[in-house]
Amino acid sequence: MKLRIYFAGLLLLTLFLAWVGEQFIRDPGYVLINYAGYVIETSVWLPIVLMVLGSGVIILLWEISQRLLSSPAGFRRWWIGRGVKSTHKKTLLSLIELTEQLTQAPLQLNQQQQEKCQASLQRLQTIAPHNKQIIKLLAQIQQRIEN
Repeated sequence: MKLRIYFAGLLLLTLFLAWVGEQFIRDPGYVLINYAGYVIETSVWLPIVLMVLGSGVIILLWEISQRLLSSPAGFRRWWIGRGVKSTHKKTLLSLIELTEQLTQAPLQLNQQQQEKCQASLQRLQTIAPHNKQIIKLLAQIQQRIEN
């Protein structure tokens, strides 16, 4: 049933467009626009095409805004997704810094650079206060300083 209605509508649209085309072939029309001393002369086709395209753009923008704003879940997903990327980037940079410092700290400790190692580990402890490796290395440094 829906298919018949679709084809009937398509047939009516085709007949209408054929009639409109026939009318424009007989008399293409004439549009004269005079504004602020400028004159534009064209056939009727150009303004009609521009109006149809402009209407299509407006309808498209309206639909996009309605889908974005009318769906609370979709808007919320978009809003949350904005911050997720920057949060992931910050987390990744912190993990890279933590990994780099955790590999340098034992090297500093082995080279008898207790003060530099202790400063590095204390800065890392502010980033990851419960990291077992940082706590273990800080305890080793305290033992070496006491001895």
